[in-house]
Amino acid sequence: MRKAKKIIVSLVVAMNIGIGTVSLVSCNNDNLKLEKDDKKNKENNLEKKFDFKNLDINVEYKGAEPVGAKYANETLTSDYKAIIPEEYKDKVDVKVVGLQNPNALNGTLEVHYELIDKTNPKNKIEKTQIIKGFLTNPFGVFRNGDISGNNKLDVGDKTAYISKSNLDRFNFDNSNYLPKITPRGDFKPAFEYVENSFTNNFLSTLDEKAKGKMQETYTNAKYKGFSIPYLDKDGKAIALNVNEGTEVGKGPSLVDAYSDEQYSLGLARTLPNEKYKKIALQTFSIYISTPGVGEEKGVATYGTSWILDYQLPENGKYPTKWYIGTNLHVSQYMNLPNEPIYNTRSNTKKTTTIQFNRLTPNAGIRTKFRTTAYGETFENWAFDTTNSKGESPFRTVYAGLNFLKTSPKDYLPESSSLRDTEEMIDFAVIEIDFEKFDLSRVDVWTADKKVPKDYKTAEDLARDMTNGYAEHPENHIKFIRNSYLKDYDRINIPLINNPIDPNFKENKKLTEYDSLFALGYPMTASGNFVDHFLDLYQDAADLEAGPRSVSLWVNGRRKWYGNLVESETSDKKINEDILNAGNYLSYELGYRTFVNKPGIQDAMIGNPINGVKPFEYFAREDKIGELPENIGNPTKPEGFRNRYLGYGINYLLRHYSPGGGASGTSVRNQDNEMVGIVHVANWSALTSLTAAFRSEGVDYGDYYGPYKMEQYDLIYGGGENQRLSYREALKELYKDKNVKTNLFKNGLEKEQIPDEFKFNNVQKIDPSK
Repeated sequence: MRKAKKIIVSLVVAMNIGIGTVSLVSCNNDNLKLEKDDKKNKENNLEKKFDFKNLDINVEYKGAEPVGAKYANETLTSDYKAIIPEEYKDKVDVKVVGLQNPNALNGTLEVHYELIDKTNPKNKIEKTQIIKGFLTNPFGVFRNGDISGNNKLDVGDKTAYISKSNLDRFNFDNSNYLPKITPRGDFKPAFEYVENSFTNNFLSTLDEKAKGKMQETYTNAKYKGFSIPYLDKDGKAIALNVNEGTEVGKGPSLVDAYSDEQYSLGLARTLPNEKYKKIALQTFSIYISTPGVGEEKGVATYGTSWILDYQLPENGKYPTKWYIGTNLHVSQYMNLPNEPIYNTRSNTKKTTTIQFNRLTPNAGIRTKFRTTAYGETFENWAFDTTNSKGESPFRTVYAGLNFLKTSPKDYLPESSSLRDTEEMIDFAVIEIDFEKFDLSRVDVWTADKKVPKDYKTAEDLARDMTNGYAEHPENHIKFIRNSYLKDYDRINIPLINNPIDPNFKENKKLTEYDSLFALGYPMTASGNFVDHFLDLYQDAADLEAGPRSVSLWVNGRRKWYGNLVESETSDKKINEDILNAGNYLSYELGYRTFVNKPGIQDAMIGNPINGVKPFEYFAREDKIGELPENIGNPTKPEGFRNRYLGYGINYLLRHYSPGGGASGTSVRNQDNEMVGIVHVANWSALTSLTAAFRSEGVDYGDYYGPYKMEQYDLIYGGGENQRLSYREALKELYKDKNVKTNLFKNGLEKEQIPDEFKFNNVQKIDPSK
């Protein structure tokens, strides 16, 4: 296979949105008579009519993402194109020279362009056009702006703050945060709900119920854009009222900043300890490239993926059929022929190349790596998606779409515009069959140089790419048995290990609490994100290659960058216990829905819609009204068009909010137990959302009416109203075959679910307890 071309790729589907029609202003001359049938006469008349100074040309936004999906400060001059009428193309040229005055409050941007007279290039005029329709923020700050209201928490307040309980800390932080998001004056808030008029007499009762279930009060929840109860005329909650407008802007927690610099997005290209290295050897940057067809643009995406499972070979050889976990919003870019289960995506645009980039075993810890463009410690495997026999080694096994028997229509108001949706968790599993690769066409690259490999068998290739994972059972992943919502004490680390902190446990060291490890691969430069650790001069080559490379990224402290190697001149030694741990949950308020448990969210309450609209699955046009798979013949809601609301438990990570390409990052604890998968990073909130693989369900009583979070386990299945899991999808893919895997050594039947993952006698969580 030829080496993949170095091109700048888009992380989303290519779309061109025009903002207006071309208008042309010219001088009139009544003495001239145009003769339509005389081309020469028309050209002469145009020469006389041409008035350079009064010519107006419209400039259109032509970026890859829709204008309504970006803030005004996130575009480049190359995203704009002037539309010049044919009769003037040989007379004038237009050059976009600058973008000025981006406005987050109004969603506008000034585009400055030069109108150049081709007959006299020195004759040029600068003009300005205002582009409208960008994302807005009620505080007038952009995606990476600070709207934190926690500015009263300074060092002098530290002792008083630490002595508070989690709930009291929330109330203190919230009192400073809310004024920043409360609508004032005639400003129209971003949130939109189904109209629900009721008397204020019901509010006090509602708020008491909310406090009893450790939820945000009704009005405050509305200001945060959370889902709220929908009441009937008697004040009874009969539905869940979801924010159908734009997601409300969010700010960071300064509590998170006490252990690091104030605006930390994480730590780049550094492994603080051996646990992170073990994770890195099981984790890949994945690149999926799909060329365009006809006038359609090609699409490519970067993401992060990791080893989930593999089939146990019957002959005792090294496994050659592997299962890789990533985000659904990454895997859905993979268009392959003959998908057996998920076959509603494009059947015209075919993915041609999938690449996997991984750290090499000889990489060291506590040292700085380069980006993958020049780093000698990374290897990149480039695969064709079909072999010489027309077979594809890749298949989609599982996608976290419509995985429950219930649907949003069961608990949304009757007049909601979202009743056509299903639920989703942003998780997918891809199968790789190494037996189907043409070994002679597999290319491996390091730092832009081809690495000589001589794979004799599929086993050789599989062993090399997976770093011998199957031969090291001590490094195999496991899954957490109880969610942190159920077993919060495991991760409820005190801010200080002293009796003054109510979370303090006598005879329990800080190292005995669970800590979290996240490692992913954001693009080095993409959109408004750049690997800001790179030095403008020393790392100029890596910065230049940023749009075609990725940077290893972990949830470590920003202040550690370049400071983990001891020397004789070191004046400060970092505590080894801290270095050898992972990180913890965030205190951020804009996402948290359980007020007494920092870092935990019910997605359907706090973030069912990320951005401006529900998640849309890439079903092709003739399949837009069909479910993505039909295992068990599920029913679909009326008007279904492959839109989905976020569901389940989300964990909020401290010190991990990298750019595009980190989607799919696995999150695990110190025992290599999988906790969840990162699917959203928010730079203004300085946190990221991690979808939990397992939930025991949540019972809110009657506060949200019929809505209660269902039990689910995305890997093992078995939740009370769960219809599909990885295990069940794999069973469907290999029905009538006695397939066994590393996670399911005795087969895929329900009876083979390990006892610790069965939901027998598991009660839904009552947040009040």
